[in-house]
Amino acid sequence: MNLLNITKYKITLRFTKDTYLLPFIGNTIRGALGRALSEVCNIGGGGDTGGSDKEGVGCAGSGAKSGAVGSNGDGSNIDNNADSSADTNVSHNECSDAYSNVFKVLSDASIPNPYTISAPYPSKGKYTAGDELSFNITLFGNAASYTPEILTAAACMCRGKFQNAICHNRSLVYDTEWSDNGADSIPHCDTLIVQFLSPTEILNNKEPVTELSFSAFIDSLFGRIGGIIDNYTDSQFIIPYSLIADKPFVRAEYDLKSINLETNSQPIQSFIGTIRYYGDVTRYLPYIDLGSQLHIGKKTTRSCGEYTYEI
Repeated sequence: MNLLNITKYKITLRFTKDTYLLPFIGNTIRGALGRALSEVCNIGGGGDTGGSDKEGVGCAGSGAKSGAVGSNGDGSNIDNNADSSADTNVSHNECSDAYSNVFKVLSDASIPNPYTISAPYPSKGKYTAGDELSFNITLFGNAASYTPEILTAAACMCRGKFQNAICHNRSLVYDTEWSDNGADSIPHCDTLIVQFLSPTEILNNKEPVTELSFSAFIDSLFGRIGGIIDNYTDSQFIIPYSLIADKPFVRAEYDLKSINLETNSQPIQSFIGTIRYYGDVTRYLPYIDLGSQLHIGKKTTRSCGEYTYEI
């Protein structure tokens, strides 16, 4: 039996002035949050800016404290109605661990980061005063132990591209444990509709996939799940032998659109849209459900690879 703890938070920013954002804002959110965390942890350099263009200001070395809207003396912009669950002072060592273990897992490119960001795609472009932008950050396995540091950083990310916004709310969506126990008792399912909500980049022999067969979908999904469970829990991902040795024939119908995105780091060659799979997919549903929370493919920390499904 495979297990994985999943903790999901919703972050809401409220704009105080007109602001224009690119359609793909996941990269900007990731950069702003990473920079804020590095400042909260008082780490030099700040790492990936990805859209934060102010240096030397911010919450370095302190927990964010809720108060009046605007600057709170530590550089954070927090609404006085914001959730206070993140108002926790953390030690420098704990904070440094949060930055290195959650945001900067780069020593081995095969090891995924233990979180995803889910942001609307495309963004509305122009945000006027009073408009809100909400996104989710989901932590997996032992990364949940760094929740106070991550939420404090969320309260401190309103600078750079988000300098005309305040952190209005930080709220828990759910804290749960996924398990594939009971997978054998799932009712038969021979139709699966997968809708990719954000740009999804999956490579095969270093080339972007434009049509995702069910077999390729499952292989990518198992690789993603294994990378998270093996590296961020005390167990290893065990795939039931029958799911590998006895794959069903599944027909696919594609309604996909290619999306090529230019970012400050690397271009994203991806797709969005819908795939309909026809065949016996029953045994794979617990993993497909988990994948809708983990996302799939590359750059999931920038909101890529998000999907929903229907059966």
